[in-house]
Order: sequence, then C-alpha cells, then structure tokens
Amino acid sequence: MRFCENCGAKLDDNEMFCGECGAKVDLIDVNTPKNSNRKLQNNQKNIKNNQLNQSGEKKKKSPMDIAFIVFLVVLVIGIGAAIFYFLVIKDKSNVNDNSQANTTANATNNTTADTTNNTAPVTTTQNTNEYILPDSDKRVITVEELSKLTPDQVRLACNELYARHGRKFQDSGIQEYFNKMSWYRGTIEPDAFDEGVFNSYEKQNKDIIVAYEKGIGTSQQSSSANAGGYSNQQLIDMARKYINSKGSYPQSVEIEGESGDMVTIWLYSDNGFSSVTVDRYTVNRKTGEGTNNRGESIKL
Repeated sequence: MRFCENCGAKLDDNEMFCGECGAKVDLIDVNTPKNSNRKLQNNQKNIKNNQLNQSGEKKKKSPMDIAFIVFLVVLVIGIGAAIFYFLVIKDKSNVNDNSQANTTANATNNTTADTTNNTAPVTTTQNTNEYILPDSDKRVITVEELSKLTPDQVRLACNELYARHGRKFQDSGIQEYFNKMSWYRGTIEPDAFDEGVFNSYEKQNKDIIVAYEKGIGTSQQSSSANAGGYSNQQLIDMARKYINSKGSYPQSVEIEGESGDMVTIWLYSDNGFSSVTVDRYTVNRKTGEGTNNRGESIKL
C-alpha cells in the first residue's frame, strides 16, 4: 500500500503520479520493511496534517462573514432597544404627560371657578333716573325741556355733559352731587379736560343750555334795564326765549334793522334747502315791548 507524500491519498503500487493532487511520487520497495514502515509513518503524518489543515480552513472565517455577524448583532440590539423605548419608556412618558395635563386642567378649572365666584357681576346698564337729561348725548334737547327745570337743574344738566366723560369739578357742591351717581367716574382734572371728546349732540346741547341760561339771566334782569336799553345780544336771547315759550324753536335769531330805539329781530329756520322766516319782532330797545310780523303785541 502506497500513499502520496503530498496529500496522503492512497496510491497503487505502480502509479508514478498522485491521482488527487498530481504530485510525482517515488517508487517504494514494499519488500523492504524498514523503508516501508518509514514511508508509511510519513504518509500517516501527512494525512493528519492535511486533515488538520482542511479542518482549519473550514473553521476560518472571512472578514465579510465577521462584518455580517457584527451587523446582525447591532441590528438585533437596535430593534430590542426600540421595542424597549416604545413599550416602556414612551408609554411611561405618555402616562406622565396625561397626568400633568389633567392636573393643569383641573387647576385651571378651579382657578376659573374661583374667579367666577369671587368676581362681582359687571353692570352694563346705567340708571337713567340718576340723569337730569338721560339722553343728552344721543339727541338734541329742546328749550321746552329746559323750561321745565329749575335753574339749578339746568346748571347740573350742562355739567352732566362733562361728567359723562369723567371730568372733575372745582365747585364742591357740583362735585359732591356727581360723586353720588353710580355711573360717574371722575378722573380728569378741570384744566386737563378737552371738549373735543363731545359728540355732535353734546356740542349742540351745551350751546343750547348755555344760551338758555343767559336768557334766564336776561329775563330776571329785565326789570332793572339801564337807561340805554338792552344790548343786541340781550334782545336776541330774549327773543329766542320768548318764541321758545310759544313752542317754536328757530335755528337763527338776528337783528337786521334799527331805527332809534326800535329794533327789528328776524327768526329763521333751515329746512335743508333755504332759510325760512319763523317770525319777525319789532321791539323797543329800552322796554323790550313791540309787535310781531302779524301785528300782535309782544313783550320780550
């Protein structure tokens, strides 16, 4: 029995080359026991070495195999960490967030409830009984309305226009009066008040009241007129007051003619297209007596 010294494959006695690896082999004299044993031992060693080498080659891993294994390990670890995060940490975080949100909502609801319970209701309506002229900021008032008031009430009605806008008053009596009104909020000093805050109705009503107050003063002083007679402005105020007492309210009163002590006073209204004469008075400057355009006797 012969074996290839290179690969250890079995050989026939007459083979010159190994049928497995192709290596040349020497002829062995099988009749010589010594050589035969020595060759046999060498062949057996070569066979073991080849078997060991083949086993080592099978066990040896390439770098690609090692990288693939490392990748698989990292992938498994990553998937496990993700599962742990979403199932444990994220769920716990959601529970904490929901708990905190519920706590905040409850605190907000409690605060709102406390605020609602502790806040007095806001009154948006005003007590019209506290006003002398409740809507003097929404319409033009008439002299007839003023004629039904006392002089003190007329004065307060005028100051009422200012009080609506928070003006304070130097007159202690007027200030004390408005302090008692639930709607009054005095915040602006008299010197700092600007009449520019008045709307168109308030501006007209202020002028009407002021003119009416002057008319009252003129009427009260008529019995003590001086020797020179009434001034033009006094006659105008007296004429306006007189015609108002008759239920007529002309927009303009003017003096358009004088002859000695006699004065002609014209009273007009505007109908939107032209001025219309309401009446015409011819009166004595000293006495305030005279006639209207119909020849009827009048006394301003």
